[in-house]
Amino acid sequence: MGQKRPLWGAHASLEDANMRHMTVDHSEEEWVVNDVHMNGVEGVWGLLKRSIVGAFHKVSVKHLDRYLEEPKWWFNNRDHPFIFRHLMIRLVQGDALRYERLTA
Repeated sequence: MGQKRPLWGAHASLEDANMRHMTVDHSEEEWVVNDVHMNGVEGVWGLLKRSIVGAFHKVSVKHLDRYLEEPKWWFNNRDHPFIFRHLMIRLVQGDALRYERLTA
């Protein structure tokens, strides 16, 4: 438990001097090892899925980066004590996305 296991090929390049890649083995009833778990990843995917179903309704490849930015922003600011005020300031000061650019 908590030992370093071989990485899945796609994950092998994620680890570097600034980031470690650890695993948990659900097949061995292992859910958390120190601070290694899946809760953050599952939370972000949940936010994205709720955004698509509740607000966006469908997504396009053209604007996929924008669809991903919103749940990422909400997740990264989940503990912000003045999130509503901060969001309103960003909306008022931000650049508008004109319809012509959106649909071009």
